[in-house]
Amino acid sequence: MEHPPSRKRDRAWYARLRRLSPSTQHTGDRGSGRSSLRPGSAQRGGCYGVETFPPTRTLAGMLRNRRSKMSLSVFTLALTVLASGTLGTARLAATEPAPWEAGAFAADPSALLQAAAQVTAGDGDSSVVVLFSETRLRFEEDGRKTRVQHTVYRIVNAQATEDWHSIQMPWFPWYQERPELRARVISADGTVHTLDPATVTEAALVQEPSVFEDGRILRAPLPATGPGAIVEQQTTLREFAPFFAQGTTDQVFLRWFVPIRHARLLIDAPEGLPLHYVFRQLPEEGLRVEVADGRRRLSYEARDLAPIGELESHQPPDVRNFPYVALSTGASWAAVAQGYAEIVERAVRDAGQTPEIQAFLRAVREPGASRRAIIDRVLARIGTDIRYTGVELGMGRIVPRPPAATLKSKFGDCKDKSVLLVALLRALDIPAEVALVSVGEDKVEIEPSLPGIGAFNHAIVVLPATADSPEIWIDPTDRYARAGDLGAAAQGRLAL
Repeated sequence: MEHPPSRKRDRAWYARLRRLSPSTQHTGDRGSGRSSLRPGSAQRGGCYGVETFPPTRTLAGMLRNRRSKMSLSVFTLALTVLASGTLGTARLAATEPAPWEAGAFAADPSALLQAAAQVTAGDGDSSVVVLFSETRLRFEEDGRKTRVQHTVYRIVNAQATEDWHSIQMPWFPWYQERPELRARVISADGTVHTLDPATVTEAALVQEPSVFEDGRILRAPLPATGPGAIVEQQTTLREFAPFFAQGTTDQVFLRWFVPIRHARLLIDAPEGLPLHYVFRQLPEEGLRVEVADGRRRLSYEARDLAPIGELESHQPPDVRNFPYVALSTGASWAAVAQGYAEIVERAVRDAGQTPEIQAFLRAVREPGASRRAIIDRVLARIGTDIRYTGVELGMGRIVPRPPAATLKSKFGDCKDKSVLLVALLRALDIPAEVALVSVGEDKVEIEPSLPGIGAFNHAIVVLPATADSPEIWIDPTDRYARAGDLGAAAQGRLAL
């Protein structure tokens, strides 16, 4: 897409990841305070729509009270690391492969029961032991992803929470197919119970009263669960279109809050698809990479993983206190920035000529007012007239609404308000751009080495520095903040 000649030559200044400088601390009614991006939730969260769903249903349940979430979309890879026994306590003495490693639903039920009986919860009092957890990610040339999660676990006692007695998977119909759910439960007496398709329910993925979206979730109760039962389940989620063509991010969590006997990550992607990945609090010495037939395949395995302890809250954003593998598919931050800039420009182009924008400008213009005074009048009027409400149907999760539509409806989320502010300021001959950030309580910082759009959850506005004014950052969702007065949640964060 061609940008207007007057703006095109200046666009490189923001097409990169930048650190926001701390400004006057302010806490107000920010849209950014509505979410936090933490591992494992099935919720979307954040006023800027991002792709989120749990690595497995059980982790989502364990983190439910922490409003966790995770953004996904990665690269193909398969890693293999044999961690030392000091990492965990759920041990199996046998040297031959365990039956649950034979493939999904391939093991004989009696063999599963016999092998599982040798695995204990260790020194802790865990009510569940995960025998096997395998995550498979396969990517296509255009970035589409298929994610398959296969999990086998034993319910130790009646204290296992309700989340271990059900199966669920959220999805978004605008780019994902309806998930496939499979499960069987092997009771302590050897009886096999399979998931009844008639018990699978479909419902809206409800987020919060101020957000309207078309996300869906499949849920079903597992039959005959109880102490001693072995549960095997598999979820498959396919994309029929990429979430964001210029690159997305993904996270895989190999340690949970219960013991894990064997965790495996397998990723398979075209050799030409950009691959970036990092390990956090996990060894990577055993990473195996194979390139053949135009595909790159990586494998990673970890054994005897101890439960994660209590996580300390209110940590600095650069503290990553949860073990995970993170990946991305963006060629560069410049490519990701350019891709989203084109979306913004389509919304902003010619917006200044619409009757709605012109009427707004007539109301805020003041003869003789300074540039800063005009900016503050525009920002105050947006805060008064436009309430925070997100309509994130289909592509609306990442694509902002036209500024005129936001003015007519008198509501919008962070990206809608930011695009509206940009359109208004540009109509007043004040250069302005949209910037993406990751904010929220306990929301870890963006991984600088992983270019992709998935981990951002908030949109703000930046005004480039001029000869008479320094660079100005603005959060239009904070109705009580003046231009240049960012909330504490955004201060010091990386911005795109």
